[in-house]
Amino acid sequence: MKPIYYKRHFNIAFLFIIAILPWLNQDAQAQQASGNIHPPHWSAQKKAQKLSDKQARMLHLTQQQAQQIENINNDIAGKMDQLRAYGNQDKKARMEKMKALHEERNNRYKTVLNATQYQSWNDWAMKQHEKMKVYRKNQRKKILNG
Repeated sequence: MKPIYYKRHFNIAFLFIIAILPWLNQDAQAQQASGNIHPPHWSAQKKAQKLSDKQARMLHLTQQQAQQIENINNDIAGKMDQLRAYGNQDKKARMEKMKALHEERNNRYKTVLNATQYQSWNDWAMKQHEKMKVYRKNQRKKILNG
């Protein structure tokens, strides 16, 4: 009698999977249609605030420096989000514009930070850049290896 018991549970599980498949497919199609395959991310202001808080702690900024850095971060983060929102641009052009925004941010940081603070920021940013390169490389390997 036990095989019948297991067979019934298998049938119930199979029916449940069949029942939810259309719902999963509909959700995936809606995401593809909206162009939003990834979950929603933080707003530009939230990103800028998080980065500004980290910089204030890491670089021991004065109140005035912290406010100026936060204004710079808000401006650059907003521009970055606008670039990402225009999905019809070609990737190379978008990356060039983002690179220019990074350079603009760094130039504006130089006017606010002293030499030691700027060097500390630059060292940290380069380490983060290298970590991201390694992460992307590992992600590509995972995709290729299945």
